[in-house]
Order: sequence, then structure tokens, then C-alpha cells
Amino acid sequence: MENSKESSESIDISSSSEIHPNIDERSYKNFKRQRKMEERRKLKEKLNILKAKNNPTEKDTKEINNLIEVLEPKYKITEDSFRVAFETVEEADCNEILVKILEDRNLENFSDLVSKSNVNVDNLEELILYNLSESIKEDNESIGLLLSKICLFLGYYKLHGKRMLDKLIDELKIPYKSEIFEEDVQKYYLESRNAILTMDDDK
Repeated sequence: MENSKESSESIDISSSSEIHPNIDERSYKNFKRQRKMEERRKLKEKLNILKAKNNPTEKDTKEINNLIEVLEPKYKITEDSFRVAFETVEEADCNEILVKILEDRNLENFSDLVSKSNVNVDNLEELILYNLSESIKEDNESIGLLLSKICLFLGYYKLHGKRMLDKLIDELKIPYKSEIFEEDVQKYYLESRNAILTMDDDK
């Protein structure tokens, strides 16, 4: 994204400890839940495909184990979990890292920024999703697309680790692979936009 540096200067990174005036708490909670459910659905679908293979390779087996680990519930969701999540977010670290990520024009240093910062990736993801929902409500498509790309990168990082993300970023230098990935980014953004605007209409 050629305008990412310019875009990063025009956006105020919003702390998820306060709900943006354009987004009520219920809408954001539902949006975040929908995104998580969609991501889990895709991971489960991928897991089922790998498990159905008659002769899985060593790589397949490793990915199966990774998917199982990711899909295992880490905690019980309660009605208060949304509020608790906001209260426990490491705001300073996450905000600083997100600003640095947005300043990286091509996101080539994304994995280094995340891995070397010791930031809590779940809290960072929370902050990114929050700002994505904000950008959608403010009709800021350029920032929304950039944050969608960051969401996909972070999801890949959580699932496969730094080395595989670095490999992916390197492969995206190949034009046709970059085009496919940009289509995924567009799809992610449109799905998020539809979720947020649908919730707004239902109020």
C-alpha cells in the first residue's frame, strides 16, 4: 500500500479503553465476536481438510497440531469478558507498536516489530480490530484496508510464527501472489464493513 505512511500520519490511534462515540459497546462486541467466529470457522475448515488426507506429510501433521492448539479454548467467555478485555489491555505498548506498524510503508518489518517488542499479540489484535471498526464507521477506506492487511498478517503470525510470516511477506513480492493476497485483504475489509454497518442498521 503506497500511501500507508501518509495514512498513518492522518489517523489517531484510538485506545480501546474508551468506546469511540460512533461505536456503541454492544456493536463493537458483536463485531469482534463475528470476526473471531469467522476466523475460527476458516481454521476448522482447514483442519478438517488436513485431517481428511490419507497420507499427511510431516508438514501437514505439524500444521494440524498448530491448528488444534489455536482452536482449543483458552478461557470461558462470560458477559463481562468484553469489559475485562478493555481494562486489561496493555495500551501503551500496543499503541506504540501499532503506530510503528502503520509507519512501515510496505509492512516488510511487521514480524520484527511484533516479535522483538514482546507485546501481547492478543491485546494488539484487540486494538487493531477496534481501530478497524472505527475506520469503517468513519468511512476511511484506506486506513481500513491497511488495518485489514495488518489483521491478516497478525493472524498468520499467531498461527505459523515469525519465520513463516517472513516467508509469506517475501513471496508477496511476486506480482500474482501479491494480487491474490490483496484480494483477501479486500474481502476481509468488506466482511468487516458489512458486519459493522449491519449492526448499525439494526440499532
